[in-house]
Amino acid sequence: MDRYIKSIKESAKAKNCTEILIPGEPELRTETKRLKEGIPLASTTMKELEALGESLGISLSLLQRAS
Repeated sequence: MDRYIKSIKESAKAKNCTEILIPGEPELRTETKRLKEGIPLASTTMKELEALGESLGISLSLLQRAS
């Protein structure tokens, strides 16, 4: 299997393509990034969560916002 993957990745690439990805590779990269950096949320979503938390007496002050 490793040789098969290696042969695919070393194949000729389409124009304007820098890398060939195998199934599951984009998802693994996204998972790794999200585990490290967190899941991005829109500012409106954060405001809604803060309002909901406040209405339930739950503080979201521990969350750090990306600037």
